[in-house]
Amino acid sequence: MADEEIPWDHKDRYALMAELRKHVDLHQSANKSSINWNGVPDALVEKMKENNAMPGRGIPNHIFMMSPYEPSWFRSWNQKYMPNGTEFTHIDYDQMDVMVSQISKEMEKFGVHGAEKAYKLMRPFSYKKNFLQWMALWQYGGMFLDAKMGWT
Repeated sequence: MADEEIPWDHKDRYALMAELRKHVDLHQSANKSSINWNGVPDALVEKMKENNAMPGRGIPNHIFMMSPYEPSWFRSWNQKYMPNGTEFTHIDYDQMDVMVSQISKEMEKFGVHGAEKAYKLMRPFSYKKNFLQWMALWQYGGMFLDAKMGWT
């Protein structure tokens, strides 16, 4: 089968996936950045360099969880499945406004203005929560886990 002849109407989806894997590199080499720098404006890259904020390789060992309270089992259960030294941060709903304000000020150093205003204009709480999650990942890196979630 030629490279350009992938049968999208294939009846056996497992055979189709096996065929696709022959044509697609599913694993990224260790020395390759996962960031598509072509999509990042040059002005933003320059500000990142000025503020010594260029991203490192990989995802930081930092787990965030946002909820009204932290379940007693959350850290001990998830630490079993994470590398030693993984940092766990619980964000209480009462801390959200303060955290948005702090991260928004940091974002302004890079020319990203209006994040706090956008957050305050959102009405549904779930939108605000999701917006803060993206802001925290931008600022600190890592992963977010839901309060009801645990690694297995």
